[in-house]
Amino acid sequence: MLYGTSKWALRGAVQHLAVRLAPEIRVNAVAPGGTSETKFAGLESLGTAGHTVADRTDRDARIAAGTLLQTTPGPDSHAGAYVFLADREASGVITGQVINTDGGRALT
Repeated sequence: MLYGTSKWALRGAVQHLAVRLAPEIRVNAVAPGGTSETKFAGLESLGTAGHTVADRTDRDARIAAGTLLQTTPGPDSHAGAYVFLADREASGVITGQVINTDGGRALT
């Protein structure tokens, strides 16, 4: 419950900041879903060096099963949304929005 609540709070923050900072600054966000092939970088002190979250049993299959598109996104799957929002020509009229790159999980 707390995790979901915090995510919705961030969505609210995006909208409120968009209202307060317009027209000089656009405020948007990307909400990535579960992601495969994610390295735990810089966590050597915790004993996780070289491990990936995909090492957990059936993790990618569980992520895919929970999405409408039946896929497990990799890091590159989310990158396009960030690039799009950073491009003033492509997304210059967008503010206060959150793009879900979750394979449709938010709708399940």
